[in-house]
Amino acid sequence: MATGSATSRSKLSLNEVAGACALAILTLASAPASSDPIEVISLWESPVSTDGFDPWPAGLRVVVYDSGEILKLNRVSTPTTDGEVLIGTVPRAAAGQLASDYFSQLAGVERIQIGDVNFANRGRTVLQIWDFHKQTHVHWTVPGHPCMPANGSNQDPSDKNARHGLDPRFIQACDDIARLDIPDSKKWSPDTRRIILRQTEEPSVVPIEWPLDWIVEPRSGRLLSVCTKGATSDEDLTGKILSPDIKVRRGASAAVIGSRDGLRWRISGVKYALPGPITYTTAGDDWSDIHLIAAGPCKLP
Repeated sequence: MATGSATSRSKLSLNEVAGACALAILTLASAPASSDPIEVISLWESPVSTDGFDPWPAGLRVVVYDSGEILKLNRVSTPTTDGEVLIGTVPRAAAGQLASDYFSQLAGVERIQIGDVNFANRGRTVLQIWDFHKQTHVHWTVPGHPCMPANGSNQDPSDKNARHGLDPRFIQACDDIARLDIPDSKKWSPDTRRIILRQTEEPSVVPIEWPLDWIVEPRSGRLLSVCTKGATSDEDLTGKILSPDIKVRRGASAAVIGSRDGLRWRISGVKYALPGPITYTTAGDDWSDIHLIAAGPCKLP
């Protein structure tokens, strides 16, 4: 697809896209059955650093679901403040059409691009789109962080230089998606959170009682995740760990919690419960170490 046509399409609002969505209606109907929305577009950059108490998934910039929900990181977090996340909803068919359009635009683009070798060790960017025909995700991976900032600010010089040598069709797509205009967007900060616990061996510390409003999810080794809804919590520890003040949340990590089976746990992170899961796996690719999972919604009673 020519760059000019991509640029013209990027100027359309998502509501206008819904006017030409017959294909999307058919393809969405054939999507795999799931109780959770399916991610049809996502843009992820390997983070420079990670903070388990920043509730937004590290490195995720934009995600579009087949349900029409769109989440976008509009302002990155700092050591003392959370980032600003915007949410908006468009017709399901519009979301599907948008994904189909970008998939067509990128059809002839190399899935792994090297670009300027000077940026091989400066992180990676992954653009992932749902292939409605094959019913699977397809991703394009490039070195560095070449996509434009979301909020119109100037691009970092090193990120600007990372664009050199990359396919212009990829650059156009990642810029458009990074700056996606979400109709009627608003700030997003859901009450429901996922708390990540790590098993600890501290026999000299008297553990606090397990909060009654924590819903346990399936365990994975020495890690355990629980879900809770802050708006209805009367638990002191839950209130601290869901505080809008990131310093208060970090302070709660000092607590040792005792579970009913006699094990002891420390809080290692707090994350938003997203509308649907996001998974990147690149087994078999040159950059096979990329692996990101953002869990989906909590299953609260």
